[in-house]
Amino acid sequence: MWCPVAMPGVGVLLLPMLSFIPLAVFGGVHMPSPWAGDYNHDAPTASVPSKEMPTGRWYWNLPLVSMILILFPLAVVFVLYHLKMRAVRRQQMIDSLLSAECV
Repeated sequence: MWCPVAMPGVGVLLLPMLSFIPLAVFGGVHMPSPWAGDYNHDAPTASVPSKEMPTGRWYWNLPLVSMILILFPLAVVFVLYHLKMRAVRRQQMIDSLLSAECV
């Protein structure tokens, strides 16, 4: 059985649609173009970046960034591998102790 209280999304979707469709059909949709010059008066003026290569000092060091890019993922995998092997050895030790007690 359909219950309008159990379906609050219907009101959220249906009411705006019922008000927008007649407005669009009879009055038309009049929206300003976002590319017009007077569309947004609060926005700052657009700045175009220069086409030339920067000539100042770089803010990052290429060998350091390359080393981090290669060594950091390897270090994470290395640490996770050793943690996994440590957990496996601990589980094997527990299993061997339990099997020795059962005999």
